[in-house]
Amino acid sequence: MDNIEEGILLVSDIQYGVRGQSFNADIAQSRMIHLAERTIKLTNIQRTHTTVDTLNILFLGDLLHQDYFFFADKDEVDKITIDQFREGVDPLLTTNFLDKLLPHFKHINIHAVPGNHGSFGKMASIRTNLDTMLIWVLEMWYRGEPKISWHVTDYFYQVADIMGHGYLMFHGDQIRSFAGYPFYGIGRRVLNWTQSIPEDFSVACHGHFHSAALWYVGKIPVISNGSFFTGDMHSMKRLGLDATPVQWLLFANKDYPMTASYQVYLP
Repeated sequence: MDNIEEGILLVSDIQYGVRGQSFNADIAQSRMIHLAERTIKLTNIQRTHTTVDTLNILFLGDLLHQDYFFFADKDEVDKITIDQFREGVDPLLTTNFLDKLLPHFKHINIHAVPGNHGSFGKMASIRTNLDTMLIWVLEMWYRGEPKISWHVTDYFYQVADIMGHGYLMFHGDQIRSFAGYPFYGIGRRVLNWTQSIPEDFSVACHGHFHSAALWYVGKIPVISNGSFFTGDMHSMKRLGLDATPVQWLLFANKDYPMTASYQVYLP
């Protein structure tokens, strides 16, 4: 067995530009710096027994919050959309994130699917999404950087090939919760997708529900990502729940789609 692994970092539900009881734009920037630094530290721990040269970043949507139509309470908007977009590129995802990671990896593969907060609803094409635009601008920002490869879709899902294993990526807004919990709906949908999605996948990962979990549908690990956004009064009023401020860092080798998993807590 080759002693080579790759890292897989899930990033979703930053919702940059929203304000909550314990969240604003400054906290989002600070949490992004922390995520980059912890990714480096945990990868170095993994490197004590294996080689990790490649990091796969899976952007799972809702990177920006938007201010167009999603909100019952406009007081929750900390930044208007144009400032969300501008600051979401730099410093959020460049200076505070990719620039910190680049010196520590030989290769970074970026995969991205859109979320629902980037949508403009029935007023625009379903393909018009701020998440997709943001990642395309990042791709232009790093044009000429040979260490980064880009795999961006404006479709609702993508299957990322990581060391020969298919990682199914979807945001999660396609799925309805049952009795306030999404896991029944997610499980059924993942099983259906094993039959309807043409690409093979052995891991499924998503965001949207702001609840971090690692669980199984049969033999398929499902990685439910947490959120940057905490102190969500709308969620607490409607569901009695707040978000889990956690993002997942995983590792894989050619024999196993997941060899280790870390929950990166965002203070």
